[in-house]
Amino acid sequence: MKSNEQIVYDVSKALDRILDLDKIRFNISVLLAISGGPDSSCLLHVLNSIKDRYNMSISLAHVNYNGENSNYMEKLCVSLSKEFKCPLYVKNVTVEESENFESIAREIRYSFFNQLSTKYSFDYIITAHHSLDQIETLYMKDQDHGDWISMLGIRSKSGKLIRPMLLSNKKDIDLYLQENKIEWIFDSSNNNTKIRRNYIRKHIMPDLLKNHPSYIKHLYDISRR
Repeated sequence: MKSNEQIVYDVSKALDRILDLDKIRFNISVLLAISGGPDSSCLLHVLNSIKDRYNMSISLAHVNYNGENSNYMEKLCVSLSKEFKCPLYVKNVTVEESENFESIAREIRYSFFNQLSTKYSFDYIITAHHSLDQIETLYMKDQDHGDWISMLGIRSKSGKLIRPMLLSNKKDIDLYLQENKIEWIFDSSNNNTKIRRNYIRKHIMPDLLKNHPSYIKHLYDISRR
């Protein structure tokens, strides 16, 4: 397997598992949540490369939060929709960057995705969460002394919502982007460390990943159990 094919293998394997569970094999329609950032841009390219295997039709949903780089990100999403001939649905909102930004933004976008799914009868809504997102979530739940349900973390499947990159390594995503020269835009809101996840990502995760692998494994073990 070539170095940049690992992420394609991971996504295909995850999709096979989900489709087998739902007893679906072909003719699926998906709504991909796309921000214009690295992870969702990567996933769009991956899905496009394997869509014929599933006879998959891909539509895109983008939420413009009107932040510093938001208009550039929307323009990239428009460009990608034209490049891959995917319908694009855009919602424009304004949300102040605060400690509650993440939860408010999440509620807005998932409401938008669900509205689109109901209106156009998509088989699945897909997001580009990956293993580092899961580690961050499990860390926050552990620090909050979450119950066993919350320690499940991000789920690979919840109804129509699926996350085929959830077990994928962030390094494999970055490698795929680099080797395939895929354009993406940095979301400036990720620099706001008033947002708890951003603070953890920038100031806590690097040390945990480097110096405390047993703790990371402990979180994963709890999630699996």
